[in-house]
Amino acid sequence: MKTLLQRYVLLASQKDSGFTLIELLVVIVIIGVLAAIGLPSYLNAANQARESEARNYIGSINRAQQVQLFETGSYGTLEQLNLGITDSENYSYSVTVAATEALASATPVNPTLNGFAGRTYTTVNSEGNAATSTLLCEGDVNSVPQLSGQATCPE
Repeated sequence: MKTLLQRYVLLASQKDSGFTLIELLVVIVIIGVLAAIGLPSYLNAANQARESEARNYIGSINRAQQVQLFETGSYGTLEQLNLGITDSENYSYSVTVAATEALASATPVNPTLNGFAGRTYTTVNSEGNAATSTLLCEGDVNSVPQLSGQATCPE
């Protein structure tokens, strides 16, 4: 015959062999709350990563325009800069060249992303010395700031 202790251990191990419905529901609710808190942060971080592509490309275009001006005496188109920048699934890139400035833009393909614009321009001081300056501005959601003739980013 089994002792009383052996019977108790056997019954206890059979009784506690699974989770109750309430325990499972509590775990599901906790996971749901954590997902509701974390998902917006994840989506925001994903958009910031996509926007960093445009910031980097517009910055590269601005620097390449300064080099192009130094080497050839004029600004260049996107093809002339030979940077290997092409349209992506997030942005469409373009460059507009004028005599005293070059404007670069990153137009968002995805309507949840911000647009970006860059301007490289030449200024001449009172002593006749020329200098090039660059400007990189972030627009609102799905819009590109207009920078022609601007020395600062629009509000």
